Amino acid sequence: LLIAVVFWVLTKFSREYTAAVEAQINYISVPENVSLSPENKRNITFEVTANGFDFLFYQFNQPEISVSVLKYYDENKTKLFVSKEDLVGLISNQITKNLSVQNLSVNELNIYLDKLISKKVPVKVKTDFGYKNGFKVIDSIKIKPDSITISGPSEIIKSTKFIETKLLSLQDINKSFSSKVSLKQQDNTELKYSPNEVIVSVKVDEFSQQEVTIPIDVINLPPSKSIKIIPQNITITFDVSLRDFGDILDTSFKVVCDFNERNSEENFMTPKLVQKPDKVRNVVLDANKIDFLLFK
Repeated sequence: LLIAVVFWVLTKFSREYTAAVEAQINYISVPENVSLSPENKRNITFEVTANGFDFLFYQFNQPEISVSVLKYYDENKTKLFVSKEDLVGLISNQITKNLSVQNLSVNELNIYLDKLISKKVPVKVKTDFGYKNGFKVIDSIKIKPDSITISGPSEIIKSTKFIETKLLSLQDINKSFSSKVSLKQQDNTELKYSPNEVIVSVKVDEFSQQEVTIPIDVINLPPSKSIKIIPQNITITFDVSLRDFGDILDTSFKVVCDFNERNSEENFMTPKLVQKPDKVRNVVLDANKIDFLLFK
C-alpha cells in the first residue's frame, strides 16, 4: 500500500499543470532623495506551466521578485514604468527559470515615488509625574532642543504639526532632574528625525503654604461719594517655594473692588486680585463678597 501511494504521488505530481502563481514584489535600490508611495503594488500574479512539485513548493514558499528602482529612475518623474517584457524577464530569471510565463495580472508595473522634504517642528513632551508631598515643579518643563528637523514624504511632512516624546513616567519626585527621552515614532516608518531624542529638564522645590492680610482698594468711586467696605482687609493664602519665601512681601499683592461692577441690589462688590508675585501659586482669597455702605 505504501509503495502504491508513493507511485501515485510521483505520477500525480510529475504531470504538468498550468496554474496561477502569486509573487511578492520587493523594491530595492531606492534613491536617497525619494521614498516609495504606499500605493505601489506589492504582489503580481501570472500563469506558468510546471509539474506538481513546483506548484507544491510555491504553496509553502511564496515566490518573490526584486525590482531595482534605480534602474528605472528619472529624477524629473515621480511615476516610473516597468514594461511587460522586463517583468517577464525578472520573473523568469528570479523565479521560474526556464518555465514559460503567461497572462500577467498587469501589462506594466507602475512605481510611484514621493519626493523627500524636510522641515522643523516643535516637540511636545508627554509626561506622567507624581510629586512627593510638599514638592512641586517651580517652572514650566524645559525641552532641549524644543524643535527638531523631520524628513520624509512630502504629504506626511506637510500634515505633521509637532512630534511627541515617548511617555516619561516618574513618581515621588523631590528634586530637580534632567532626563533623555526618545521621540515617539510615527506609524509611517519612513519619517526620520534629527535628532531622535531630547533632554527634558524639570526644576522642583519644596513648597510651603503662607498667607498675608492686606487692605482692599476701591476703584472708580465717584468723588462726590464716600464708602465703607466690610471687611476692609482680606487674607490671601498661597503656596511658595522655600527658596523664594523671603522674597514675598505684603506689598507684592493688590486686591481691588470696582465700584462700577457693584451689585446694587444686594450691596456687595467682588474682590479681584490684580497684582501678585510670579513665584506664588494656588492663590486663594478668603472672601468672595465685600459688603459696602455708601455715603453722600
